Amino acid sequence: QNVRLKGFKGEELFTKAILDVTREKPTSVYFLSGHSEFDAYSSSGDERLKALDTALRNLNYDVKPLKLDFAPDSKTTEVPEDCDVLAVIGAKGRFDDREIAALKTYLEKGARHLLMGEPVERQRPGTTSVFFDETRLDALRKDYGVSPEQAMIHDPASAIRDFIFQARFQADAAQHPITKPHAGLAIVF
Repeated sequence: QNVRLKGFKGEELFTKAILDVTREKPTSVYFLSGHSEFDAYSSSGDERLKALDTALRNLNYDVKPLKLDFAPDSKTTEVPEDCDVLAVIGAKGRFDDREIAALKTYLEKGARHLLMGEPVERQRPGTTSVFFDETRLDALRKDYGVSPEQAMIHDPASAIRDFIFQARFQADAAQHPITKPHAGLAIVF
């Protein structure tokens, strides 16, 4: 019978064991939710974020979801004290003043923050035009010297103006681990 080795877990387990004995406590990473971020925890969650979650857990990180809640009896009105890294991945919803204040309080303590995103486009009601919407995280980032630009690339010298070329990943893109998460997604050029 032809047997193929699919993976070797020994190195991963050895690395985890070294991290167990060399760290006082596992580094805790909280993934913020509540603003249409990429989700790793639902059954329909983003495969890339699930892979990141798994990789972090395999490296002995303590990974947890976090949703700030400002209800009167809520205990999650701020980022937990044990949070070593707060990850905000692909937020598309707007942050309110209380959430921005909670994030500022967390960052003022010298804490670490992983912020990954892309421009958020919204359509103007009753039109076909779009605009970049502000999640309010840009103002927070500017306080720390990070000021991303939201822009679309457009060549005014192009012979075909206002033409958008759209390509779709083929169904067979799922055959390769790198392109599998993109199967069926459209890319706009």
